[in-house]
Amino acid sequence: MQNDADLQIFFTKVDGSFPGRHQDLQPIITWKSSTTPIATEFRLPIPVEHSGSVIDYSFETLHNDVQFAILFEEADDSKGGGAFSGDGGIAEDGQEEVIVEPQKVESQLGPITGTIPLTRPGRLTLVWDNGHSWFKHKILSYSVTLHVPSLLATEKAKCGRAVNALRACVRSRDDAHSRGAEAVLERKEAASTVERLEEELREMQAKLDGATRLAEQLGREVDDCQQREYLEGRKIQGLTFRLMPEEILIRTLSYGSEEDEWLTVCKDWLEALSPSAGGSIDDAGSHE
Repeated sequence: MQNDADLQIFFTKVDGSFPGRHQDLQPIITWKSSTTPIATEFRLPIPVEHSGSVIDYSFETLHNDVQFAILFEEADDSKGGGAFSGDGGIAEDGQEEVIVEPQKVESQLGPITGTIPLTRPGRLTLVWDNGHSWFKHKILSYSVTLHVPSLLATEKAKCGRAVNALRACVRSRDDAHSRGAEAVLERKEAASTVERLEEELREMQAKLDGATRLAEQLGREVDDCQQREYLEGRKIQGLTFRLMPEEILIRTLSYGSEEDEWLTVCKDWLEALSPSAGGSIDDAGSHE
């Protein structure tokens, strides 16, 4: 699980790489050589497993000067502090850091010495480069000593990291607890708001449904009223001619002929005069 992997990386960074866990403590380690020939380049890698280590070096050459540099590559913390980007089991994105810039040194005149304190695990590489004079081989004599911090100092450093990590964890936990309590209250308020809005939504939906049904009902009623108004108007027109006294009706119709538009336009007049309507001019006069 991702949480387990994160915890492992966290505790690996806190514990660091300290003596006594996998091996016996070796306070001093020395690399020496008095007859190392250099044609083009010679590299001496020094593994540094513990932060707080110190490296002392001393070297000299026969037959002229040589170019000297020191490089450092930090260990991959996610793999326990013992992995580098150059050998097996190692980080792929490691970059070498220049500790001492490449420069020619007059090592043929006397020993060149120096001390490199290291604050983190990794790999220190001493580089002697004879590329500028490869046709003249150099004979290198060197002595490199690695001083490993005592178990007490290492444990003290580990405890310091643990204390700092503990303080950060306590702050983070307290912040998470405080924010979590606030979030619980906010979630209750949000849930109450959601419930209230859902109830309002149901009420509004019921009102909307009722208004929609009423609008549809009124629409049908409007259609019915318009239809009834039209039919009753037609009836009134037809009854008007049917209720005229015969003399007035005959006199009115005498002002035009059957071909005149004003007589034929009104369907009610035609229906009043039509025998199929069950009436006639004589029938209309019977009103008296």
